[in-house]
Amino acid sequence: MKCLKRLLQGCICAATAISLTSGIAFAAESKERTTTSVAKVGDTYYDSLAEAVNAIETEGTIELVKDAEVNTVINVFEGKSITVELGNHSITPSAKCSSGKIFRNYGTLTIRGDAQGTIDASAKTDEWIAIENRGELSVESGTIVGNMRAILVTDQGSAEISGGTIESRVSNAGDSGAIVVSNGSLTVSGDAVIIGEDVAVRSTDGDVHITQNAHLIGQFGIMLFNNPTENEPTSGHSSLTMNGGIVEATYGFALSGNNLQSALCSAEITGGTLLAPQEATAIYWPMEGELTIGGNAIVEGGTGIEAKMGTITIQDQAMITGTGDWLEDRPNAGGSQSEGSALLASTQMYGANTTQYINSPDLTVKVLGGTLTGIKGNAITVYNTEDTDAQEAMVSVAKGELICSDGRANVKVIMDSGNDTTELISSEDENTLITAGSMTEVSVSSQSASAIVNQDGKTAYYGNVEDALKANDSSAASNVNIYVIKDSAIGQEALASKNVRLTTAKGIELQIRSDVEDMIVKETLNADGSKTYELVEASQLKAPSVEIHADRTSAHAGETITLSAVAAHDEKVAYSYAWYKDGVLLTGADNAELSVTEGGDYTVVVTASKQNGNEILYSAETTSVPIRCTIEPHDYVWKVVKEATETADGLRQQVCTICGDVKAEEVIPALKTAGDATKLKDLIDQVAALNSKDYTERSWKVLMEKWDAARKVMEAADADQKSIDAAYQELLAAYNDLELAEEESIPTAAMQSSALAFGAAALLTGLGVLGIALRKRHLER
Repeated sequence: MKCLKRLLQGCICAATAISLTSGIAFAAESKERTTTSVAKVGDTYYDSLAEAVNAIETEGTIELVKDAEVNTVINVFEGKSITVELGNHSITPSAKCSSGKIFRNYGTLTIRGDAQGTIDASAKTDEWIAIENRGELSVESGTIVGNMRAILVTDQGSAEISGGTIESRVSNAGDSGAIVVSNGSLTVSGDAVIIGEDVAVRSTDGDVHITQNAHLIGQFGIMLFNNPTENEPTSGHSSLTMNGGIVEATYGFALSGNNLQSALCSAEITGGTLLAPQEATAIYWPMEGELTIGGNAIVEGGTGIEAKMGTITIQDQAMITGTGDWLEDRPNAGGSQSEGSALLASTQMYGANTTQYINSPDLTVKVLGGTLTGIKGNAITVYNTEDTDAQEAMVSVAKGELICSDGRANVKVIMDSGNDTTELISSEDENTLITAGSMTEVSVSSQSASAIVNQDGKTAYYGNVEDALKANDSSAASNVNIYVIKDSAIGQEALASKNVRLTTAKGIELQIRSDVEDMIVKETLNADGSKTYELVEASQLKAPSVEIHADRTSAHAGETITLSAVAAHDEKVAYSYAWYKDGVLLTGADNAELSVTEGGDYTVVVTASKQNGNEILYSAETTSVPIRCTIEPHDYVWKVVKEATETADGLRQQVCTICGDVKAEEVIPALKTAGDATKLKDLIDQVAALNSKDYTERSWKVLMEKWDAARKVMEAADADQKSIDAAYQELLAAYNDLELAEEESIPTAAMQSSALAFGAAALLTGLGVLGIALRKRHLER
């Protein structure tokens, strides 16, 4: 009985509690807005944000009507879809709230707000987060503020930030970021702005997508890590895809990872811009993983990209720019420093420690297109530290536009030990020079370089031959190898030092001579068709002797003098010739004979060559004694070759008195006797005295035409009698045909007779009418 009583009392207490709780909830909601109303769902107002959230069973929109403080975390549970309209209001944690976050989302949460609409956790301690998302989060507008992290996306949650501003205000090197993605996905699009006090976006086993006009800014831009962070086969890896937007670092890297924590992370950038200051590297890639820059992507920093491990591909129309001051020091082992290159490959630095990678420590760089510019430095620098043999590095530059600063190189390869080898490979389409040292190999095709200089373990690939040939210097103290792998405007070059060797790829024509006393050129034909030129002692092949023989030394203009170079040598040699006129090389004049048609002093320079297998020795040049050739000019005079008559033209020619050459000719006009124009003049004067008003317009017009024509004939100095007489007859005829103007009003005889007859008839008729009228009047009386 006592047990039953106690059970009854418990039920009553529980019912009372439920009733009280229901009463409190009811009291906190209202159809009318009160002074305590914070949020509105539909047409119902609530005094707290938590109550508004709880009031939505599956889907709904919460509209803030005033600033809201929360005393505990606001949970959006799985199965719920809630939109929070901030308006211009804020949501902040109260002083007593200790949940470490304002929102925790397991369902679907959408945030919208005006510029002043804010979810702000910055007044709390460093670890506070504005939103922890484990479901689906969408931020369309408004401002989200946290301390170390504004938004945490975790537990396979997803977040899409298409507008508004996400901001963190506390820096912590280990775990901070405006948005931190840990085992989740993030898309930043639209005109969203992400501002990190330290890092804009930090991803550990996250998928990050940047597109449209999104703008991410922080001391560092995007960091990619594994989860767990150690490089383990079971680790999850972060990825970045970017086809638009801007990632801007104000202090450090725009995109980076860590060689101990980011193995197999990846990034594919086909659009948008990544920026770092002049003192920093834009993309730092020290880890195993794939980095692809293509499309119309733009990367710009003190160094555009530094790679130490992984696979890096640059292609399409991507633009990579290094803006920093030029530096050629050994790269930093524990980070990156700005050195001015668009691309820096730091090889054989990492890989000795197996914790630095999961599958492979190797570095592969492929430049297949794009534009790489070093504003103050090289376009590409490859620095082989040779710290370890565990890494194999392959750098291939097949295509792309490479632009370097003056005095720098399109590609500069540095072997730390100073030991390297070079190999020239030729094909029908292009030539490629490979530089190798230790475990690093660099190949650059003639589509990206024209000439190469290799010296003391440094290989510089240049865009034009002129820059490479600057290394052909008499002061060269060590071996200098110059390779020309692309045609240029340079037709010849003189080797300035015995330490300089020059190799031309197959098909490249370049005349080489010696600029060193007592040394001559040796040419070696290599198996691949290339030719190598170097200097040897002149005693190996002495210079030839040469004289010029002439069939004559004086000739008349139009005639030819034939000069013959007669060379002699003790050995069986071939000769090459170069003719000069007044000290100027005659282009194309490279035979033993020269046809001379202009006067001047002529010399010939002869070189002897001797072939032995695949080697050819070229002797020093021998210059002949000059020979003077004189070409006498034409002596032209005018000569009449046909006299003119009264009826036919004559002809005269300008003829050379020596050779009869005709320079010009002229027609001599026919002789004509002037005629007598006295009668014509008298008639012209007579017509001039007439008055046009006395004659009909038609006849006067004809007369004036003939009068004008007659005046022209009379005024012509060479008018003959026939022309004068014809003009006279035509003018006289027009004069005789003149018609007087009054003749048109004089009646003819017929017209007069008709008029008289008509008048008489009219008179008789009138008299008849008068008679009738008189008769009628008489009768009336």
